[in-house]
Amino acid sequence: MLDIASGDGVLAELLAPHSRRYVCIDTSARVVAAASERLRRLENVEVREGDMHALPFKDASFDLVVLMHALTYSARPAQAVAEAARVLRKGGRLLLSSLTGTNTRRWSTPTATSTSASRPRSCAASPRRPGWGSPAQTVTRERRPPHFEVISLIAHKS
Repeated sequence: MLDIASGDGVLAELLAPHSRRYVCIDTSARVVAAASERLRRLENVEVREGDMHALPFKDASFDLVVLMHALTYSARPAQAVAEAARVLRKGGRLLLSSLTGTNTRRWSTPTATSTSASRPRSCAASPRRPGWGSPAQTVTRERRPPHFEVISLIAHKS
């Protein structure tokens, strides 16, 4: 399993006990250090510093690739999704969840670009191309302000 933009490893802490191999990758050295500390007791977890737009892994290296809100921080979300697809094995699954463009400029971090959160819906269309099964996609919207929208997608690489 590959967890792209894994942050401090909170998802890895929950899922790694159910995985044979769990790899976390994030661009921030500080975050990688925090994740390494948090996950040090889990022998099947590897934490690495790297760029989601140019993953340091061979093609078809993972059965499951997860991008949990990673695209919110991406200047090139379509490229990040393409890289996730590249490292995913045939028969593998891509799990993606991200804020849509609704209200994200107001709430995003200083590292997010003005366009980074505005295109997750178009990026999520990537798994609709040949070589992918029919993706399951949902968009949910908060009932209360600021009415965040989250797109979630599960795609199967055929």
